[in-house]
Amino acid sequence: MKIVDPKITVLMSAYNGEGYLKETIESILNQTFTDFEFLIIDDGSTDKTANILKEYKNKDKRIKIVTNKKNLGLTRSLNKGLKFSKGEYIARMDGDDVSCFQRLKKQLGFIKKNKCSVVGSWAALINQSGKIVGHNRKPNSYFFIKWGLLFGSNPFPHPSAFFKKEAILKVGGYNKKFDFSQDLDLWSRLSKRYKIGILEEKLIKLRLHKKAVSQKFNEKQVKNKIKVSKKNVESLLGKKLNIKEANIWTSLISRKKLKTKRDLLPAFLLLRKIYKKFIEKSKPSKKAISLIKKDIFYKILNLLNTNLKNRLGFRKKALKSQ
Repeated sequence: MKIVDPKITVLMSAYNGEGYLKETIESILNQTFTDFEFLIIDDGSTDKTANILKEYKNKDKRIKIVTNKKNLGLTRSLNKGLKFSKGEYIARMDGDDVSCFQRLKKQLGFIKKNKCSVVGSWAALINQSGKIVGHNRKPNSYFFIKWGLLFGSNPFPHPSAFFKKEAILKVGGYNKKFDFSQDLDLWSRLSKRYKIGILEEKLIKLRLHKKAVSQKFNEKQVKNKIKVSKKNVESLLGKKLNIKEANIWTSLISRKKLKTKRDLLPAFLLLRKIYKKFIEKSKPSKKAISLIKKDIFYKILNLLNTNLKNRLGFRKKALKSQ
């Protein structure tokens, strides 16, 4: 009898995640869509993670466990998981977050209906005890997503991602050079060949805590964000940014002050150049253009406000010294 592969592989890498792992696993096992395998990479955990995974594997045959002898990190573990996965589609998950019970059903329906290769979703932000403390919501506009990627803006949280395995493999999977922001790099490469969408429903609960990657390695994530966004812009413009433009770009992406107020005009001109080239190449919809113009306005406003704060700070210091 021929073994039929599951429609979806839920792919998760876990490292010392004993605190929230049970809730995460149960949120997947209780999905209304049931034709999936749950592939979990134990990335060299030293706590009770292995025991928890074994306990659930004995309860549900859909769980498959791959154990790394040593900690390889998220990027390498996910690429390893892609090789072992049998599903036509991959649903990402992290060991401290929670999926809503209809997540797989809704994302599969959306990706088919909208002919996307990747879809993410909105998310509710929760604290350590599970209380909702915020939201992650971005508009579902393919062109606005592509625009945001130029500036290192991630369209959706990584654990909300649902994608065609074939498309990911065709662009080379996750880039092993990125230990952090590997999803931003992947969506950037995918967006040049495939359609990306956002399902405007909160289908995951994203947990905020001190051990979360986004909290623990924020500085490294920002560096990778600058690297990816600079590469995206240079690809759009068809040339490398000069030293001055690169410095301005670093300030813009990291939201730090410009070196001098004389950099304000070059910053405006660079933004205008990027906007014109993007419109010319992408030919976005009227809705997307409206969103992009608003985004440019806020970016310029942020630059002006930062520069104004710097000047006011200088004046305060001068007054105190008198």
